[in-house]
Amino acid sequence: MAAVLCAVVVITAGCAKRNRNADCSAFISRVNTNLDPIAKSDPSALPDEKSAAQAMDELARLYEGLSHDVGTLKLRTDELKAHQVTYQQVVRRAAVTLHELAAAIEKRDLAGKQVAEEEFGRIVEQEKGLVSKINTWCER
Repeated sequence: MAAVLCAVVVITAGCAKRNRNADCSAFISRVNTNLDPIAKSDPSALPDEKSAAQAMDELARLYEGLSHDVGTLKLRTDELKAHQVTYQQVVRRAAVTLHELAAAIEKRDLAGKQVAEEEFGRIVEQEKGLVSKINTWCER
Protein backbone atom coordinates (compact mmCIF):
# COMPACT_ATOMS: atom_id res chain seq x y z
CA MET A 1 0.00 0.00 0.00
CA ALA A 2 2.81 2.43 0.88
CA ALA A 3 4.48 1.78 -2.48
CA VAL A 4 1.23 2.59 -4.30
CA LEU A 5 0.82 5.87 -2.38
CA CYS A 6 4.42 6.82 -3.11
CA ALA A 7 3.88 6.15 -6.81
CA VAL A 8 0.74 8.31 -6.81
CA VAL A 9 2.64 11.19 -5.17
CA VAL A 10 5.45 10.95 -7.74
CA ILE A 11 3.01 10.85 -10.65
CA THR A 12 1.05 13.80 -9.25
CA ALA A 13 4.23 15.83 -8.76
CA GLY A 14 5.26 15.08 -12.34
CA CYS A 15 1.88 16.17 -13.66
CA ALA A 16 2.02 19.36 -11.63
CA LYS A 17 5.43 20.21 -13.11
CA ARG A 18 4.16 19.51 -16.64
CA ASN A 19 1.08 21.70 -15.99
CA ARG A 20 3.27 24.50 -14.66
CA ASN A 21 5.59 24.29 -17.67
CA ALA A 22 2.70 24.20 -20.14
CA ASP A 23 0.92 27.09 -18.41
CA CYS A 24 4.08 29.18 -18.23
CA SER A 25 4.84 28.55 -21.88
CA ALA A 26 1.30 29.50 -22.94
CA PHE A 27 1.24 32.61 -20.74
CA ILE A 28 4.64 33.88 -21.84
CA SER A 29 3.92 33.18 -25.49
CA ARG A 30 0.58 35.01 -25.35
CA VAL A 31 2.09 38.03 -23.61
CA ASN A 32 5.10 38.23 -25.93
CA THR A 33 2.95 37.92 -29.06
CA ASN A 34 0.85 40.87 -27.90
CA LEU A 35 3.80 42.93 -26.70
CA ASP A 36 5.52 42.88 -30.09
CA PRO A 37 3.26 45.50 -31.72
CA ILE A 38 3.19 47.47 -28.46
CA ALA A 39 6.99 47.62 -28.40
CA LYS A 40 7.06 48.81 -32.02
CA SER A 41 4.66 51.67 -31.32
CA ASP A 42 6.20 55.11 -30.73
CA PRO A 43 3.48 57.78 -30.51
CA SER A 44 5.96 60.35 -29.21
CA ALA A 45 7.68 60.44 -32.62
CA LEU A 46 4.58 61.77 -34.38
CA PRO A 47 4.59 65.33 -35.75
CA ASP A 48 1.44 66.78 -34.15
CA GLU A 49 -0.88 66.43 -31.16
CA LYS A 50 -3.78 64.95 -33.13
CA SER A 51 -1.60 62.18 -34.59
CA ALA A 52 -0.01 61.53 -31.19
CA ALA A 53 -3.43 61.34 -29.49
CA GLN A 54 -4.69 58.90 -32.11
CA ALA A 55 -1.56 56.80 -31.72
CA MET A 56 -2.01 56.77 -27.90
CA ASP A 57 -5.59 55.57 -28.35
CA GLU A 58 -4.36 52.84 -30.71
CA LEU A 59 -1.69 51.85 -28.19
CA ALA A 60 -4.42 51.70 -25.51
CA ARG A 61 -6.41 49.34 -27.76
CA LEU A 62 -3.34 47.11 -28.09
CA TYR A 63 -3.15 46.94 -24.29
CA GLU A 64 -6.87 46.13 -24.17
CA GLY A 65 -6.22 43.30 -26.63
CA LEU A 66 -3.36 42.05 -24.46
CA SER A 67 -5.63 42.00 -21.41
CA HIS A 68 -8.32 40.13 -23.33
CA ASP A 69 -5.92 37.59 -24.81
CA VAL A 70 -4.26 36.87 -21.46
CA GLY A 71 -7.73 36.43 -19.95
CA THR A 72 -8.70 33.76 -22.46
CA LEU A 73 -5.92 31.43 -21.34
CA LYS A 74 -7.18 28.32 -19.55
CA LEU A 75 -4.46 27.89 -16.95
CA ARG A 76 -4.33 24.94 -14.54
CA THR A 77 -1.94 26.22 -11.89
CA ASP A 78 -3.51 28.36 -9.17
CA GLU A 79 -0.52 30.63 -8.60
CA LEU A 80 -0.21 31.48 -12.29
CA LYS A 81 -3.99 32.03 -12.44
CA ALA A 82 -3.56 34.64 -9.70
CA HIS A 83 -0.74 36.29 -11.66
CA GLN A 84 -2.94 36.17 -14.76
CA VAL A 85 -5.68 38.17 -13.01
CA THR A 86 -3.17 40.70 -11.66
CA TYR A 87 -1.50 41.05 -15.07
CA GLN A 88 -4.87 41.70 -16.70
CA GLN A 89 -5.62 44.40 -14.13
CA VAL A 90 -2.27 46.08 -14.72
CA VAL A 91 -2.59 46.15 -18.51
CA ARG A 92 -6.21 47.34 -18.27
CA ARG A 93 -5.00 50.22 -16.10
CA ALA A 94 -2.33 50.91 -18.73
CA ALA A 95 -5.03 51.08 -21.41
CA VAL A 96 -7.22 53.44 -19.38
CA THR A 97 -4.23 55.65 -18.62
CA LEU A 98 -3.23 55.78 -22.28
CA HIS A 99 -6.77 56.82 -23.24
CA GLU A 100 -6.55 59.56 -20.59
CA LEU A 101 -3.18 60.60 -21.97
CA ALA A 102 -4.61 60.75 -25.50
CA ALA A 103 -7.47 62.94 -24.30
CA ALA A 104 -5.08 65.25 -22.45
CA ILE A 105 -2.86 65.57 -25.53
CA GLU A 106 -5.84 66.31 -27.73
CA LYS A 107 -7.14 68.99 -25.32
CA ARG A 108 -3.63 70.37 -24.84
CA ASP A 109 -4.07 69.79 -21.11
CA LEU A 110 -0.44 69.85 -19.95
CA ALA A 111 -1.26 69.07 -16.31
CA GLY A 112 -3.49 66.13 -17.32
CA LYS A 113 -0.80 64.92 -19.71
CA GLN A 114 1.82 65.01 -16.97
CA VAL A 115 -0.43 63.14 -14.51
CA ALA A 116 -1.19 60.44 -17.10
CA GLU A 117 2.47 60.10 -18.10
CA GLU A 118 3.51 59.71 -14.46
CA GLU A 119 0.77 57.14 -13.83
CA PHE A 120 1.78 55.21 -16.93
CA GLY A 121 5.37 55.18 -15.69
CA ARG A 122 4.22 53.68 -12.39
CA ILE A 123 2.17 51.07 -14.26
CA VAL A 124 5.17 50.13 -16.40
CA GLU A 125 7.25 49.61 -13.26
CA GLN A 126 4.50 47.51 -11.68
CA GLU A 127 4.27 45.40 -14.84
CA LYS A 128 8.04 44.86 -14.83
CA GLY A 129 7.91 43.68 -11.22
CA LEU A 130 5.02 41.34 -11.97
CA VAL A 131 6.78 39.90 -15.01
CA SER A 132 9.85 39.29 -12.84
CA LYS A 133 7.71 37.41 -10.30
CA ILE A 134 6.09 35.35 -13.04
CA ASN A 135 9.43 34.51 -14.63
CA THR A 136 10.91 33.52 -11.27
CA TRP A 137 7.91 31.32 -10.51
CA CYS A 138 8.03 29.71 -13.94
CA GLU A 139 11.75 28.97 -13.62
CA ARG A 140 11.30 27.02 -10.35
